[in-house]
Amino acid sequence: MKFTVSYSVQAAKRLLFVLIAIEAVLVVAYVLTHMTDSVLSLKLLRKMFDLDGDLSIPAWFSSMQLFVISLLLFLLSVQEKSIPIPTSFFVVGGAVFLFLSLDEGVAIHEKVTILAKRFSFDWMMFRGNHGAWIGSYTLIAVPALWLAIPHLKKMWENYRYAVQMGLVGVAVFVTGAVGLEIASYMFLRESPNTTLYMIEVIFEEFFEMSGVTLMLYAVLLLAHDMCTNQEKASPVYATEEN
Repeated sequence: MKFTVSYSVQAAKRLLFVLIAIEAVLVVAYVLTHMTDSVLSLKLLRKMFDLDGDLSIPAWFSSMQLFVISLLLFLLSVQEKSIPIPTSFFVVGGAVFLFLSLDEGVAIHEKVTILAKRFSFDWMMFRGNHGAWIGSYTLIAVPALWLAIPHLKKMWENYRYAVQMGLVGVAVFVTGAVGLEIASYMFLRESPNTTLYMIEVIFEEFFEMSGVTLMLYAVLLLAHDMCTNQEKASPVYATEEN
């Protein structure tokens, strides 16, 4: 099966900037609703724009982006390919991002911590009995990434810029979702300094959202190149007409 795309690389780049701008607005909304809550008592708005909330607008914003990535990867699984990348690679990738979308939307990872507490798996958790999901997800992610390396190498050879952007997105996302999350568990969750915790939440969640946006941008570039048979070992997008 062969798909065609009707967007340009420049259009994908513009979308990247628009989405990051929206994320900046969500951060500002979070700060304003928290700073004015004691004066205006905007509890509903505070909950809606809570960056640390599981059912908030920022969470659903990221969830929708993850869902679009999943959909694109599923479509690429049936796209005719000029390089030997197995269909299963895209199917599994789509399934992973579909799970992450659901997780972001309904906080599946929090259920892992609840189960760890119920069965007294204290060794899985950080200070304050938080973060059991991190070890569990890591045990799954590391071998999965190891198995994916040969296919990623092949894609690197043919779609290098898209893969580069995807890896940057993953690094930014993991920095927020795992690195800063662990820092908050270890030093800030039990701290009386609410301002410092709020600053940590801003950076953590903005890194998560922008990381997802960069991954979406990378998959859009990949879909564009695969559907137009443009195999590029190095980026030449700068020469494309607006």
